[in-house]
Amino acid sequence: MKRTGRIITGLIIAGIGVIVLTWFLTSTSTISEPQKKRQFVTVVVSDSTDSRWVRFRAGLEKAADDYDVSLNYAVTGKFESPQEQMHLISGAASASDGLIVQLEESEESEESVRDIARTTVLELIDLSETFSASEEGSYAGIGTDSRAIGESLAETVQNDMAESEVPAELKIGIISGNQRLAVSRERLSALTEALEVFGITPVWIAESAESVESYVNVNTVIALDNTNLEQAGDILRTDEEPRIRLYGIGCSDKTIYYLDRGLIAAMIVPDDFRMGYLAMTEVHNRLNTPNIPMKDRQVSFEVITKDNLYSKKHESMLFPIIN
Repeated sequence: MKRTGRIITGLIIAGIGVIVLTWFLTSTSTISEPQKKRQFVTVVVSDSTDSRWVRFRAGLEKAADDYDVSLNYAVTGKFESPQEQMHLISGAASASDGLIVQLEESEESEESVRDIARTTVLELIDLSETFSASEEGSYAGIGTDSRAIGESLAETVQNDMAESEVPAELKIGIISGNQRLAVSRERLSALTEALEVFGITPVWIAESAESVESYVNVNTVIALDNTNLEQAGDILRTDEEPRIRLYGIGCSDKTIYYLDRGLIAAMIVPDDFRMGYLAMTEVHNRLNTPNIPMKDRQVSFEVITKDNLYSKKHESMLFPIIN
């Protein structure tokens, strides 16, 4: 009996010894191999809560989740100047491993970007043709082909009018959007040049839908960003007998609704979800492989009408979270 008791006691002591040894080895391993620091990426865009960013932000968040990156989406209004924006960007850079920025370009912006890129991984969105990746690959950009978008809008408007049962002279008003953004200037330039080829000169060009004094002297309105397309739709939907055909660049739920209802005749839709996902991917890759240069990327866009709105291809782009 005593012998059995000694055996049991020995087994208990041995078991405790194994537990203590296991704990010691585990804790030693944890101490010698500290956990990897989670990367912190900040996003700075103009008017960050605008519906234009919904799908872009969804792409960012999906990539951040996939790569286990901590995402900080800075809350902003409309910047009063490029200098105001650069001040915010510089402050965010000091507290972030990476930055994703929509840049309002100025004469000083390229030098400022190079300074920031020396210490922080930087990805620019809505990048213009004149502001491309640095030679050493320390920063890069992503966006759609702005000139192709402008040309596509002109062709779509011209083709629609040519196929109309009651062709009429095109009297076009253009809402250009923020001309401090180089992509907006490129879209406007490409659109007006393409319209000129068709022999069309705009009746007026305004920077915002709300600044247009009257829509009575035009039969077609083209809005070059989502915000102004929404606002033009809000204004024109009050007409009991709509006589103005509305076109533009859009990506929000409201513009999709207006397109479905026939208030918008056709809409250019950039693949914003993919742009957000790829922007975060580029920053993540640079942070983990700093010896590989960053490269500019381009995302596609689609010309969507009420007739092809619910095609499988367009549904997957318009409703990426569901799909």
